[in-house]
Amino acid sequence: MPVSFFGEGVGRALAPPQHGRAAAARLWGLTAGGRRHLALSTNAIGKITNLNGLDNLKILSVGRNNLKGLDNLEAVAETLEELWCSYNMIGNLNGAKSLAKLKVLHMSNNNIKSMDEIDKLSELAALEDVLFINNPFRESMDVAEYRIEIIKRLPNVKKIDGVPVDVDEKEAAGV
Repeated sequence: MPVSFFGEGVGRALAPPQHGRAAAARLWGLTAGGRRHLALSTNAIGKITNLNGLDNLKILSVGRNNLKGLDNLEAVAETLEELWCSYNMIGNLNGAKSLAKLKVLHMSNNNIKSMDEIDKLSELAALEDVLFINNPFRESMDVAEYRIEIIKRLPNVKKIDGVPVDVDEKEAAGV
């Protein structure tokens, strides 16, 4: 069976089955002081799987794929600081809840339909930069209302959709 970090095909191309997951991690330079950024954008990836062994991963870039959720991120939950996942079909944020060190979440052009999904990020104290442009929930309110709602739910956020949060917005959100 081929090793696959992100669904069918990707692992097969990077590490034949006889070499295993450890060989793939070495190939990518992600073990013991290796690279900290894994870029897998534009690969038609449908599901994130098998991130074990990527102990130094700080930035995961999976934009422009076919992801529907952010599941199976537990293996990098203690190290991941930035998740770039714009231009997918992500409809829920269940898997992001475990990312304790996450500082940056860029997920424009996805399928988040409800502000209730943003509430799932409220436990992420390090989260300070979010990007939600072109998600269905975002389009249902004006910009000022949207920004206040994000600040209420994510009180440590410093930047929303590329624009710094100002003192007046924090005051209006009651934070």
